[in-house]
Amino acid sequence: MSYPIRSLRSEGVYHVMNMAAAGQPMFQRDAHRRTFLHLLAKSVHRHDIEVHAYCLMGTHFHLLLRTLKPNLDAGIRYATSQYVRYYNADVGRNGPLFRSRYKSVDVLSDEQFVWTSRYIHRNPVDLGVQDLAKYPWSSMSSYISGRFDGITTIDFTLELAGGRERYASLVNESAVLRR
Repeated sequence: MSYPIRSLRSEGVYHVMNMAAAGQPMFQRDAHRRTFLHLLAKSVHRHDIEVHAYCLMGTHFHLLLRTLKPNLDAGIRYATSQYVRYYNADVGRNGPLFRSRYKSVDVLSDEQFVWTSRYIHRNPVDLGVQDLAKYPWSSMSSYISGRFDGITTIDFTLELAGGRERYASLVNESAVLRR
């Protein structure tokens, strides 16, 4: 079965996610997460893609990306294929790690952009994480500290959200907020 062709564009913004096959972990150790982030950083630099938010969970990941060229597929393919090679060699397995190709959702408005970033940063709540800024495998700590993590572009999101404090409040609000 072939997949439908994606509509890729310059200046495109996407919520990208993928999940490991059969509920298996895709990150068993911190070294796996560090390697994934390293490969992501290498890929986005190579393919002119901006990372605006990320969160790595045990069985899946979420990314908020802006493409400067219509090359989302190439950027994600590079990072994930390199990661699968590394992961399989490290844990002594072979075969696919992901259950399918990555999923992407077009982000079409500034409001959707902020809410997508919030959603991504709130993923660790499912693990019982209380202080989202202390979860080491998301970009939330960069948003709170203002320190560049080597991957994430934060200024655009903070501007849209009304600043660092407003963004932190928005992300940390536990109620489902209605627009």
